[in-house]
Amino acid sequence: MLSYREVNTRRVTALLCIGVWLFAFGERKITGTVLDSTTSEPLIGASVIIEGTPIHARTDKRGKFYMRWVPVGIYTLTAVCGGYDSASVVVEVRSDRTTTCNVLMRPEIRFGKITGTVLNSTTNEPLIGANVIIRKTEYSAATDETGGFIINYVLRPGTYKLTAFYLGYEESSAVVTIKTKQITTCDFRLQPSPIITR
Repeated sequence: MLSYREVNTRRVTALLCIGVWLFAFGERKITGTVLDSTTSEPLIGASVIIEGTPIHARTDKRGKFYMRWVPVGIYTLTAVCGGYDSASVVVEVRSDRTTTCNVLMRPEIRFGKITGTVLNSTTNEPLIGANVIIRKTEYSAATDETGGFIINYVLRPGTYKLTAFYLGYEESSAVVTIKTKQITTCDFRLQPSPIITR
């Protein structure tokens, strides 16, 4: 068993070593914010780690994180948050200065997504406000000013039948296959309905 004097001697030695290290290298910090890449909203509780080291931090209610006493060097920071794909950035830590960086995280795609356009088949002009529905489901979308539509991450993998409608045009249908975490494109070209004369 160590004597009282030996214990105190070891404590003093450890404190001196820490003091020498801090004097030699100074305080270096990494600070930043973890944000949603689509909305720029801060992500609370995201974990940020420096790859290859035990240094890590967690974001606060403003999405901010702080790391102190980081040795000089170039590092890869990786952020992890539930519901998001992990994201990494490379930072350089220099002596006696604070390194600031932001990490943008993309929402994780768990299901398939469909995008496409609905255009006039003869003029290729966009049909604004056309309806696109997925048969035998509750999912649908309306086209924007470019004729484009998006049906977001709500579809499980499988085969679906899409139908596009627009007043004064003949409807059109297509069969698409949805895969996990992939974007499927489906474009429609609608023909104007024939004018019936008597």
